[in-house]
Amino acid sequence: MNPVLRRQLRRLGLDPETPPEDPELWSALLARVNMFYDNADQSRYLLERSLDLSSKEMQDLYEQLEAAARSRVELSELHYRNLFVHSPIAMWEEDFSEVAAWLGALKAGGVRDLARHLKMHPGELDHAMSLIVVRDANHAAADLFEADSRDQLIGPLGPDAIVDKEAAIEELEALWNGDSRHDREMVGRTFKGNRLDGIMHWRAPTVGVRRDLSRVLVAIADITERKQAEERMTELIRSKDEFLAAVSHELRTPLTTVYGAAESLQEQWGDLEDAVKRELIDLIAVESRDLAHLIEDLLVAARADIGTIVVRRMPIEIGAEVEMVLEAIALERGVVIDSSRVDGWANADPLRFRQIVRNLVVNAIRYGGDLLRIESKTTLAGAFLYLWDNGEGIPEDRREAVFEPYKRAHNAAGLPGSVGLGLSISRQLAQLMGGDLTYEYQSGWSVFTLRLPLHIEVGEVA
Repeated sequence: MNPVLRRQLRRLGLDPETPPEDPELWSALLARVNMFYDNADQSRYLLERSLDLSSKEMQDLYEQLEAAARSRVELSELHYRNLFVHSPIAMWEEDFSEVAAWLGALKAGGVRDLARHLKMHPGELDHAMSLIVVRDANHAAADLFEADSRDQLIGPLGPDAIVDKEAAIEELEALWNGDSRHDREMVGRTFKGNRLDGIMHWRAPTVGVRRDLSRVLVAIADITERKQAEERMTELIRSKDEFLAAVSHELRTPLTTVYGAAESLQEQWGDLEDAVKRELIDLIAVESRDLAHLIEDLLVAARADIGTIVVRRMPIEIGAEVEMVLEAIALERGVVIDSSRVDGWANADPLRFRQIVRNLVVNAIRYGGDLLRIESKTTLAGAFLYLWDNGEGIPEDRREAVFEPYKRAHNAAGLPGSVGLGLSISRQLAQLMGGDLTYEYQSGWSVFTLRLPLHIEVGEVA
């Protein structure tokens, strides 16, 4: 009999073993009631079992969902790390938490204009930047800053890391104003000391409505080459402006002289003495020759730019060619030229050789001392022409620059201006003829050395 039914009968004062008047009916009743109790126990067992199973299944499902969520977070973090580390753009993950706390203390202390405060207290800027901690950096960042490894970039920023003070102040102002993003151009310095120009992108992630300043992402796009190109373009424009001004001056000076002398001859021919007439005519000839030489230099420079200069190679007598140049140049008063030790032969274009010598002599007259000496020497290495002057010489940092177009070694007040093409053209012509033109300063003397291929007569070499 079902134990629950037995307990219920005893509470009612009935003995299952002592049937009432009709034992057969009593037995049938107990059997039916007992069956109901047994069915109820079975149903309760099944219900409890079902509840147990359902609870276990729900727990398993919950654990699976939690595991899946954790997996998604881990996969998401892994995906982020892969993108961060291997991105071709230089990126840093930085912690600005301590900086934010420091800025909060400044506000509480009454500071209202952060930029003004930092400019008045430079040490505060260094302190603020030292509170920034680099948590991670990718390979592109290490390459950009020429670091040995990513680890070299990680850790607190030091004062030496601040090259662009304005950029640093603007970055702190963005943090001060509650901004989540900030972009600006910046200038930095690599670990090898090279200048770095870039565009910095500063991003603070937001969680709800609050910024997460512990994981600020900073990216820098390298624009160093673009900046260098802009600076070269600016320098070129400046040089061209100076060139045009110099050309205008150089052309106007001889033209004014020629025009004035010609006008005097035209209007006063009958009143002028023969000696004055001869002097004015010589002046016109000299200035016209200078003007022709300047135009020739300009034409050669233009041809050099497009690669169409043509030179001839033929034997020339160095002494004779130099004398032709000296006779044609109107020497300034007080300048003495010693060319007594010039001889030998070279293979060169006589026209271009005279152009080189003329440019060197004019350069020495304008910027050199009061003594000029021209010498030559021939060796198996070539034919050498040396032009010495006892002037102050070219500043050491400009001794190669003077051979660049439109560059001048001297810009001092009182010195005559020039186009800045003579030495550049002279070196180009020397190289086109198989030689070179160099400059040195030796024991108080400037010396330009022109080297050309040596001319050797047939049968002269044993």
